[in-house]
Amino acid sequence: KVIVTNDQDGESSVVALDVKTGAVKWKSPRAPGRNPNIATAYGTPMTHQRPDGSMELLLTSQSHGVSSLDLLTGALNWDSPVFDKRMVASPVVAGDLAIGSCGSGAGTGNFLSAIKLGGKGDVGKTHVAYTLRRATPYVPTPLYYEGRLYLLSDAGFASAIEAATGKEIWSERLPRAEFFSSPVMVDGKIYCASTKGEMIILATGDTFKELGRSPLAEGTHSTPCVDGGRIYVKTFTHLVCIAGK
Repeated sequence: KVIVTNDQDGESSVVALDVKTGAVKWKSPRAPGRNPNIATAYGTPMTHQRPDGSMELLLTSQSHGVSSLDLLTGALNWDSPVFDKRMVASPVVAGDLAIGSCGSGAGTGNFLSAIKLGGKGDVGKTHVAYTLRRATPYVPTPLYYEGRLYLLSDAGFASAIEAATGKEIWSERLPRAEFFSSPVMVDGKIYCASTKGEMIILATGDTFKELGRSPLAEGTHSTPCVDGGRIYVKTFTHLVCIAGK
């Protein structure tokens, strides 16, 4: 199937299309949200296998929060309408939790919530494991690796969080850095492409360490793509390729 999400300020839906013919396999309507002026969502959905072996589609939007649709039928399994601002980042699965974040362009009131996977219907009052409000991202999607969530805020803070509990491990301001792109993992290192035109490399683990920076010549709003031992970055006017030695 090809999944097309259409969470917007007006009438909204998620549609599954046949990959060969383009025929509509199912169409799932979406609620307008508590504030229809910020219902438009920009995250990319992800598939996830449930404990019973069935597949679900996880999405993020202000109207449904983090939500789960049955991948075969489009039926709503559960949602968590606890987010009161626009959702731009994509969902992330961290163990038995689904991570979602919301915010605003002004950077005020951003927060991240971890939702326990499973349940039925509205789980907003029963399945929120924790909520973080310090140095959380609005646009960048969090990164999950070896039990930790790595957060990159739009304003340039990098943080490591114990994914199961929400406990902060470290949080540091990266000098001369702001971000719209999401961090990516390569060989156990975190690569962060900044709007200021640098690729910043961070170490994983319980101690913050900046490993280095590479100039990109100009800024970027795009998340890097990794393939064949190379990192590709779409800057404002160029496509940059970074290759290992």
